[in-house]
Amino acid sequence: MSRALQDKKETPAPKTDAQAAKLSEWKKKWEDAKSEFSPYYNRFDKQEMLYDGSSHIFANRANGKPSQVNSTMVRNMVWELIESEVDCTIPAAKVTALHEEHDGLAKKIEDYLNGESQRLNFRMLNDRNERETYIHGNSYLGVSWDALGGLHKQLGAVAVSAINCRQVVPQPGRDTLAECDWFFVAESMTAKEIEKKFGKVVPDDAEEETRTRERGEEDLKGLKHLQTVIHAYYKNEDGGVGKFTWVGMSILEDYEDYLERKERVCKKCGAVIPGERCPECGGRDFNLRAVTEIEMDLPGEVSVEAVEDPETGEMVQVQRVKTVREKVPIYRIREYPIVMRKNVSRSNTFLGVSDVDMIADQQEGHKKYAQKMNEKLLKGGSYVTLPRGVNVETTDKELKIIRLETPAEKALIDVLNVQPDVSRDMAVLNLCYDWAKSTMGITDSFQGKYDPSAGSGTAKQTAVNQAAGRLESKRVLKHAAYAELYRLMFLFWLAYGSEKACIAHDGIDGRTYDEMTKAEFLEKDDAGQWYWIDEFLFDVDTASVNPADRRGMQELLEREYASGMFGATDQTETKIIYWTIQDKLHHPFASVALEMLARQKEQEQEAAVQQARAQAAESALEAADETAAAESEGVYAVPNL
Repeated sequence: MSRALQDKKETPAPKTDAQAAKLSEWKKKWEDAKSEFSPYYNRFDKQEMLYDGSSHIFANRANGKPSQVNSTMVRNMVWELIESEVDCTIPAAKVTALHEEHDGLAKKIEDYLNGESQRLNFRMLNDRNERETYIHGNSYLGVSWDALGGLHKQLGAVAVSAINCRQVVPQPGRDTLAECDWFFVAESMTAKEIEKKFGKVVPDDAEEETRTRERGEEDLKGLKHLQTVIHAYYKNEDGGVGKFTWVGMSILEDYEDYLERKERVCKKCGAVIPGERCPECGGRDFNLRAVTEIEMDLPGEVSVEAVEDPETGEMVQVQRVKTVREKVPIYRIREYPIVMRKNVSRSNTFLGVSDVDMIADQQEGHKKYAQKMNEKLLKGGSYVTLPRGVNVETTDKELKIIRLETPAEKALIDVLNVQPDVSRDMAVLNLCYDWAKSTMGITDSFQGKYDPSAGSGTAKQTAVNQAAGRLESKRVLKHAAYAELYRLMFLFWLAYGSEKACIAHDGIDGRTYDEMTKAEFLEKDDAGQWYWIDEFLFDVDTASVNPADRRGMQELLEREYASGMFGATDQTETKIIYWTIQDKLHHPFASVALEMLARQKEQEQEAAVQQARAQAAESALEAADETAAAESEGVYAVPNL
């Protein structure tokens, strides 16, 4: 049997005519959407080449195709300026309750989300997301549920992944993903990965869509170990999110309601599989079954019991809440699980404004003038004039001999130094660089360079703040994307998470630990029906400081501390407040100072306790002396009646 026939035989073709028709319909939508989106790929190629410092001089601005002319000397302004505006800070979650009685829950959600951002290492995601946004004008973050993830006592965990601009193909004519009736996400996977994730065997065919690969994988074209998996997300008739996934002619997923809660049921014995293997028979094969209700421990009747206080030995009344196991409806998510972030918004277009496009002309002009200046300098040199018939030795000897016939020939020997004037070229190069910086709104002070226009520290700080202000709209869009990301993370935990989640909070009194339970987010309405509490406003803590202005904020904090804004400067509590804020600004000695202050506070508390005990003992002795003196004089206290 030939390899082609064997692959064709092993390919799991659609089982029914309905499945084949559905696959054909989605493939047609994919081709149409890809055709509309195709011009963006040429733009992506040019943007990436400019960011990488390509020596090609592009012949035409419109089509962006590189010419055969290369520059031998490139100053990569695109990379330099984009790296200057990269913001490495992770915005902290900020949750506000819409109802007063839910304020405590909002604080718990904040602590949970900030803890998850550390567990998921948002620093790596943000670093990749920042550059993607500035280069292409857009970036994406996908939220999913990892059924096998989580801590030891938790079942599953939220997962967040970065998605490249090349991978997302929207419905034509839409400005945002939320407006799309459907859109596609292309993913390059190996056959082994496909089998592990979807449980289906596919042949090792060559990849169909190489343009949807992530940046940096251009050299992999033509290799057969990767295949293009297409995920189609769409809005179903019930207002939820459906998903249809295929590779080649093989259907991998077909969910009318992709985000409904499902449980894995063993194919062999029918038991629910919470982990990788069936707890009953040890099998790995499973089917997915929709879940509409779950059992949870909920607070029931409140009883009052008399309990002996171990310290005083007295009987005290204590309230105890009995828990009951009850079935409640699951929480349903009805939104796309992908967050879209734009660099700078532009009306009537899906992608945002790319910073690379904004300074591409200056980068190209810089390369052209640099090449011209380089040619001038290389073609310059020194020329020797000699009489006819006179030769000059060209050896490396220190003393060279020139034989002349007459003294007049000596006057004909001369050296001409031909050095081209490149001052105007240098002026144009600097002009291109200044225009690019002006377009991006970045100053020398913002980059940490010497700025002759800043005559003092205050002036330099003002220049930094002005540059940061030019980037404010980009920061606002970043904060909006992270706020939406945090909201989706909470909704995913509410829909799929285990009953309890561990949370921690760093405050003035140190680190405190608690638990967040799903039962806290359940209430009954007037009709006696259970409903989930999800009415919260999600935002980010905008007090996070731009790294370029962190030193200025630290100096401002020092002045406010010295002026007594946080309290008396000789008090330990005031020092703890000061160094806690400095720690948020990444002061290098803040953690050490906080540790020493914590020990000092403990010593002060112990000294205060000992002093109180000494005063109490002294007061008791004085009272005893007074009583003894009164008794000796025949004066007795009259008891209270």
